[in-house]
Amino acid sequence: MEQRPEELKNIGVMMSNFDYEIEPGTKNRLKSEKVYCGYAGWNFYGTVWFDGRFKCQVKQYKRHVDTVEARTLKELMKKVSAKYGQD
Repeated sequence: MEQRPEELKNIGVMMSNFDYEIEPGTKNRLKSEKVYCGYAGWNFYGTVWFDGRFKCQVKQYKRHVDTVEARTLKELMKKVSAKYGQD
């Protein structure tokens, strides 16, 4: 499973399943800067970055269980939520 590149800087939690919101400007920052963000879900925690596609390293109980890819952040959120919980 692919992991987040170590050289990226953490910009904090910018996505949440609580309200299904993505903080404004997140897409542009991920695409234009060397950064990653957190994605908080009830049954998982995701680390999101951009490498030609948006990618999410999904962890459950501190264990890396999957890496999901999508063209958009909304699509990424839908894929991760569908597989790892929407609550």
